[in-house]
Amino acid sequence: MLATLESDSASIRLSTEHKGRKRREPVWIGRYRVAGKDSAKVLGKAWTKRSRPPAGYLTRSAAEDALKHFLETEGASVAAGRGVTFGQAADAYLASLEAKITSGSFRASTLRTYRNIIEADLRPRWGDRPAGTITQGEIDAYRGSVVDRGLAATTINQTRAVVRAIFAGADLKDDPSIAFERAKTRRTTSGAITFYRPDEVGQLVEHAGDEQDAALYLTAAFTGLRASELRALRWRSVDFGDSLVHVERGFTDEGGEDLPKSYRVRSVPMMPQVARALADLRKREFFTSDDDLVFTNVVGDVLDYDAMYRRYKRAQERAGVRPLRFHDLRHSFGTMAVRAFPITDVQTWMGHADIATTRKYIHYAPQPEAAARLGALVGEQIADVTELRQAVQATV
Repeated sequence: MLATLESDSASIRLSTEHKGRKRREPVWIGRYRVAGKDSAKVLGKAWTKRSRPPAGYLTRSAAEDALKHFLETEGASVAAGRGVTFGQAADAYLASLEAKITSGSFRASTLRTYRNIIEADLRPRWGDRPAGTITQGEIDAYRGSVVDRGLAATTINQTRAVVRAIFAGADLKDDPSIAFERAKTRRTTSGAITFYRPDEVGQLVEHAGDEQDAALYLTAAFTGLRASELRALRWRSVDFGDSLVHVERGFTDEGGEDLPKSYRVRSVPMMPQVARALADLRKREFFTSDDDLVFTNVVGDVLDYDAMYRRYKRAQERAGVRPLRFHDLRHSFGTMAVRAFPITDVQTWMGHADIATTRKYIHYAPQPEAAARLGALVGEQIADVTELRQAVQATV
């Protein structure tokens, strides 16, 4: 039940009358209490027999589920309409996002970011204020304070999205959040990316802290798997027979184990260097069954990301390579794959939902034929000019 609602007072009842007159058919009424006021909602036609209900009718259990769904998805609007505080409306908004996570349409990591914005910034400012008393001037002043921090335009717009969503759920007659203007962002980026060349990957692997870290860096750079996907990789997904790594799950500290970022499973070619490294790793004493994680901590559980990253930075220092992000290992695969395969294949292997994301690798595809043709054109033009000059000199 949402924090904006008094859960102990939410209930349903069977109603056979309305304003003193008998109803044609009984209905289920949902009752709940918001900001000290009782509210009610007709949930649907009641079915009280033991048989399966026909379409359009609800059993008591189904009616209870309908009330719960209504409060979870529309609680913010209902609560704000009763004059609750901004903090209560924010709670209802967060609860609606939690419901989306349960249905698989929203990511726990995104919820964590939104919650941080609310708890660190918005609740201390307006938490106890009735949502309807906050003015456009206050919203504009708050936006100015966010801009003054020197935050990136994308971060400002993310904060704007949270503020706008809370007030949208409040369903106020005059929405003050329209004063929060969108920050201008560059329509395009330079397209430049950083990555390790194969020889640099080799140096990094050579200076890894142990055999598992060496296999981890090599797999990241030569398959393009994200850190979350590497942390969730299990031996059953490593197909040595068909030289494939099946990317079926991802693990984040915020959301635990879930589908990969794009919500789509995929398979990535496993080049011989990766296959050898993983085959050697599987010779270890423990954690080698199909259901075990490939990259584990000392007790076989998911790798701690912070500890993994610290070891990665130390390996960089020992190898004397550029201090790139762990995510940049993924770019190493993209820049290699685009040299030999169509961009649509690279998009599939890297799990990009939008091919525009994959296009940044096109700049690294070799074009020897184009270079040769351009060189031939230059040669032809030089020859033409030389021939023309000789003809002119012959007539002088």
